[in-house]
Amino acid sequence: MECKEVESLLSKFIDGECTREQSREIREHILGCPDCREELTIQFLVQEGVSRLDRDEDFSLDEEIGRLLEPPGKKKVRMPFSWNAWTIVLDALTLIIIAGVGLFLLFR
Repeated sequence: MECKEVESLLSKFIDGECTREQSREIREHILGCPDCREELTIQFLVQEGVSRLDRDEDFSLDEEIGRLLEPPGKKKVRMPFSWNAWTIVLDALTLIIIAGVGLFLLFR
């Protein structure tokens, strides 16, 4: 696939609207063409990234582009919470346990 064809299909590729064959060819081309990878990054930021940032969602450009370039069937299992959410939950539980132990020792 040539650069011009890849660039014309990038919007559909980002939205997941390309055929399986088109997606495969685009992935292969982008992995070997730094110019088209840069164009993918720019279009992704404009098309998807800005709307996610406006909705105040966590966003990692490198992870998102990597996800787009993964072949189908190699999808990673996504955790329901981000690592930051889990650390907040664990911190809260730690504080509850410390407060409980403190109260127990105070009133025993």
